[in-house]
Amino acid sequence: MRDRFTAGIVAYYADVDWALDISEAAFTGADFYYVPGHLVRRDEETQFLLHRERVEQFGSLERLPPVARFAARRFESTPFDRTVAVAPKRSKHFATYLADLEVLRAEGLAD
Repeated sequence: MRDRFTAGIVAYYADVDWALDISEAAFTGADFYYVPGHLVRRDEETQFLLHRERVEQFGSLERLPPVARFAARRFESTPFDRTVAVAPKRSKHFATYLADLEVLRAEGLAD
């Protein structure tokens, strides 16, 4: 069943120009790992585009801070090669999320 669901989702997005525009959204929490990241219009300051290939080449994710490690591990659950990780602006932990996710950019794992 999971394989059919995954195949259906991949097939659906194959001919889509863009999936979501979250560029002006202010979340308390958000997860977009079942949407191809390259099809998401985002706020590049707080919404990070992660790349599977870069994450796989990085090595041990254990050296990443917790939020960054969690975001990078999303590739274990998504069929897509790019995914979006969000530092939710309305979360009381926004500064922590943002700082942790900035490490992904600094390490070259995210744009």
